[in-house]
Amino acid sequence: TPYDTWQGRYLAPISVTCAADQPCVVDLPEFTSDMAFHIRSATCCKERPTGYGPTPAPQPAVTGSKSPLGVSVWAPVAGFLEQQTLQQNADVLDEVNFFWYTLGANGAIEGGVMAAEAVRVARAAGLRIVPSIVNGGFDAQRVSAVVNDPARRAQHIADILALVDDNDYDGIDIDYESLNPDDRDAFSLFIEELAAALHAEGKL
Repeated sequence: TPYDTWQGRYLAPISVTCAADQPCVVDLPEFTSDMAFHIRSATCCKERPTGYGPTPAPQPAVTGSKSPLGVSVWAPVAGFLEQQTLQQNADVLDEVNFFWYTLGANGAIEGGVMAAEAVRVARAAGLRIVPSIVNGGFDAQRVSAVVNDPARRAQHIADILALVDDNDYDGIDIDYESLNPDDRDAFSLFIEELAAALHAEGKL
């Protein structure tokens, strides 16, 4: 269905208990095969059920080095359910990306902390906090206007550094989508300059 039709529709929370040796199936009778939906929040078991798919072969232990892989979770709202999910799964997570900020049409960063309690929960669990910035409406032009202008690009980087420092974040996640192909070099330069500035302060 069109975005403006389904974006406001929410189902009541669904709790499912699965047998250890059986796959988990959730029936959503309200949805049909021609409809799209997304799961706003989900909490899953941490143990792989037996008898469901092939069992992976045991891998030899690696000593002397830390795995380069990590687990990050995207939290678009960070309301009660997301906070609960963070608490229940903190031991298998490394990072949380709160989806709170937008690159505005004038090049300024819009938005703010939408759930201070979620930040507290994440910090208490020892998770890295790396919020996301999205180009509002996936508008390519507002990104193009920033990355192709040296002065505006430098200001945007300064704004991001201030956002990270003022909120004691561990870094920033740039989620600029549907960009103009012609902006590839300018956008790459923006990312390189932003990374250098963040890394100089020990940020991601």
